[in-house]
Amino acid sequence: MPSSKLLEGGKRTKNFFTSKGHPRYCQVTQLMDGTTVLTGGRSKRGKLRGPPASRSMQNALKNQADELFLDFLKHCLDWDPDARLTPMQALKHPWLRRRLPRAPLGGNGGGIISGNGNGLDNSLTISSGILK
Repeated sequence: MPSSKLLEGGKRTKNFFTSKGHPRYCQVTQLMDGTTVLTGGRSKRGKLRGPPASRSMQNALKNQADELFLDFLKHCLDWDPDARLTPMQALKHPWLRRRLPRAPLGGNGGGIISGNGNGLDNSLTISSGILK
């Protein structure tokens, strides 16, 4: 959830968050001990949504197991723009800097672009030799 400082600075905050900082699509319940519980609801478009942080990023990405990728994405999507990765920091992130094994040439059935096929490849190989 964004901080109250970020919400206060947003031009359209009132469209998406209540004055208490809760998403408008969520139902807010106050428990006897003072705890606030958010229950998901439907967005204005009718899409069923859970409360914020009800799913981990790994689950939302269908059990993506690449920890470096998850770390990269988490830092790119930080609510606070001051804490978010800058383009230069992103280029230096270990997920982009690591070397993955290349696919064998010609092993892609004659296609032009190849990868390692495991969904974790962050490199691009073009068979013509222009870009590797």
